[in-house]
Amino acid sequence: MQIPKDDEYFALFENIIKELYHYKEYFRGKTVLCNCDNPRLSSFYRYFLIFFDQLGLKKVICTYRGSCYKTEYTGDDWDGVSTPTDSDGDFRNRVGLDEADIVVTFPPFSLFNEFMAMLMESGKKFIVLGSRLCVPYKDVFPHIMLGEIWAGVHSGEMEFTRPNGNIAIVENMTWYTNLTPDIRKESV
Repeated sequence: MQIPKDDEYFALFENIIKELYHYKEYFRGKTVLCNCDNPRLSSFYRYFLIFFDQLGLKKVICTYRGSCYKTEYTGDDWDGVSTPTDSDGDFRNRVGLDEADIVVTFPPFSLFNEFMAMLMESGKKFIVLGSRLCVPYKDVFPHIMLGEIWAGVHSGEMEFTRPNGNIAIVENMTWYTNLTPDIRKESV
């Protein structure tokens, strides 16, 4: 499937739970940033709210392009607390990045290279969903070759929700990470 210029896709909860299950040990006491996620629509945000106590999280932060707010959840108010920022919520403004330990999100296809450049420069841990077609990108491939980025557990065809509510099937999807999933540790 060719990705249209309008590249807003929302990851399904079942794909998130299937992958993040393998990283549970990394979340204890950590702050997670979902910096491409509307907290009202994001399956990532919902995942971290549902499993907040089980994962032992400290905080979850959501920001997204087009919003002047940063939403934070610390285990108290299910809706989180939204505070105004000086930004439009775009990940390139780095709202929440300094206080985060791990970034978990699905950036827009068209901005994936830029997103990865920002992540690698920040030195943050991450689990990011993207297309396998991004492997040769200038801000991805060198880091793969240096062993600084690798594939997560699940890849292949995945379903996504579009802003209009339709379901889209996208081939060649994978998780990019710099964390070692439990399944890989068991096989080493």
